[in-house]
Amino acid sequence: MAPSGFADFIGELDRRRSVRQPFPMPLLLIYSRQDPMVPPATGPKLAALIPDAQLHQLDRSSHFAHVDSPAEVTALVLDFLDTPHLGPNGSTPEQ
Repeated sequence: MAPSGFADFIGELDRRRSVRQPFPMPLLLIYSRQDPMVPPATGPKLAALIPDAQLHQLDRSSHFAHVDSPAEVTALVLDFLDTPHLGPNGSTPEQ
C-alpha cells in the first residue's frame, strides 16, 4: 500500500471512530515487539482507532511473525476464525 493510501486508510479509521461507525468486519492485529521495521507502538495506536479489533503483540518475533513464531500465529488466527464476532447490529453471522 502506498504511503498516501495508508494515510487515507488511517483517516478513514479516524472518521469511523469519530462517528462511532464500526469497522465493517472483524479484525485481528498481530504485531511484534521486536519488529525492526514497524515500531511496536503502531499496534496499540491502530487498535485505538478500531475499538472492536483484537490486538496481540508477540514477544519473540521479528517483522515476519508467521515465520518466526508459526505455531503462535497459527493458534491466534485459528482461535480468531473460530470465535463468533458481533456484527454492526449486534448479531453474529449465525443469527
